[in-house]
Amino acid sequence: MSSKKFALPARGLRSVLTVAATALTGLLVLSTGVADAHAHITHAEPADGEVLPVEPPQVSMTFNEKVDDPDVSVTGPDGGTWSPDDVHVDGRTLSIDLVPQGPAGVYTTHFTVTSKDGHRIEGQRTFTVAPVGDPAAPQQ
Repeated sequence: MSSKKFALPARGLRSVLTVAATALTGLLVLSTGVADAHAHITHAEPADGEVLPVEPPQVSMTFNEKVDDPDVSVTGPDGGTWSPDDVHVDGRTLSIDLVPQGPAGVYTTHFTVTSKDGHRIEGQRTFTVAPVGDPAAPQQ
């Protein structure tokens, strides 16, 4: 008789523990999704690491969501800033014009934006200007 009294609560306890474990797993999955929900670049021109024969007229980055308070600058191989103008915002895309006729070499695009969730996101991307026939141009 005493074994029957404990059998039902044990099954009930297992059910409660199963439901609790399932709920906890669901919460962990949802909270991970929220933590990874920061803005990120989905497309950029030039692409990160791209080698170009001529300097592009501008640099653009498209994010997975609309971002606020953008700050974008492009530094050339000489250490100078090659993006003297303000950032242009068109929906989820940021672009900035470049000073024409910059030197050959590696350019770095630095950016800082505010994601929809309020977090500041910083990053950098590079591209290389290597005119065709330039002996210093990297081989692809």
